[in-house]
Amino acid sequence: MALNTFEWENGTLVEPAKVEIEGVSYDVTDAQYEGSTPLSASNLNLMQSTLLGNVKDDLTDDTKIPSVKAIKSTYSETETVIGTWIDGKPLYRKVSNVSISNKSTWTSLISIPNLDKVTNAYGFCNNVTLPRYESPNYYVQFLFEVDYLKYMANGVSGSASIVTEYTKTTD
Repeated sequence: MALNTFEWENGTLVEPAKVEIEGVSYDVTDAQYEGSTPLSASNLNLMQSTLLGNVKDDLTDDTKIPSVKAIKSTYSETETVIGTWIDGKPLYRKVSNVSISNKSTWTSLISIPNLDKVTNAYGFCNNVTLPRYESPNYYVQFLFEVDYLKYMANGVSGSASIVTEYTKTTD
């Protein structure tokens, strides 16, 4: 990802501000400023280069943003820490390869011991994206209860890969 910049330049006064009242043109008195940081092209350029330098450093430093690279690349059948959730708890990801069949009642699919919050769950079954709901005759629904991901399905069955991202009660 390229971070684009441009060079700020101070403008050149072409004509002073004027106001016309009843057909007579009057010069407008320049505004008076107070403060120690003038808004100038050189200050804007300095701010832009400093900010972009810091962002580039942060994006390439795994100790500052460890979850960026982990989220992009970690998909495993082993429970893996991929970052930190907003409550400060470790965020886990696990891929489960399971079999889905037509079920009219909630059926346990995946066991996740000490499950606290599910932040994301998705997957696919026979090229159908999950979870999916289209009609009473064709659906897959997920439900999360204590330590389990459950499902109900109709019209969708076969091998499925489910990605679950979650926090745990033990952290």
